[in-house]
Amino acid sequence: MFRRYAIFRVACLSALLLFAFAPARASEGGAEKKEGAVSLNVPIPNLTLPLTLEDSRVVGRLDLTLQVQAVDAAAVGKLEEQLPRIRDLLLTRVKLAPIPGTSNLSAETLTEMKGSILDILQEVLGAGAVDAVYILKAVTRRT
Repeated sequence: MFRRYAIFRVACLSALLLFAFAPARASEGGAEKKEGAVSLNVPIPNLTLPLTLEDSRVVGRLDLTLQVQAVDAAAVGKLEEQLPRIRDLLLTRVKLAPIPGTSNLSAETLTEMKGSILDILQEVLGAGAVDAVYILKAVTRRT
């Protein structure tokens, strides 16, 4: 009786170890395959742009998260390398005017802003380096 119980315990422990380590090995193999693939999307998080009136009074701010889609891995590398400069240019050159009497932005303003951002990216990275700019988050706040 004791011998059957011991054999049963060894078999259960072996099966448990086999199932415990098999998914880890499978995920390690998947990670090796994914290392070769480079994402062409580069996030630019946590931008805060001022919303100013014509007389330069700040009436609010825009909290913004962007995603830039590059054309190839070389463009991604250059984008990541130039990210501090790009952030600085976005913070100093992109000017936003809210809808009069509010701190909200119109669709036209957002479209113009995307165009300005794309122009800045093409100036820094080159004309064909960026496919698109996506706005992932845009929240306006009154000051």
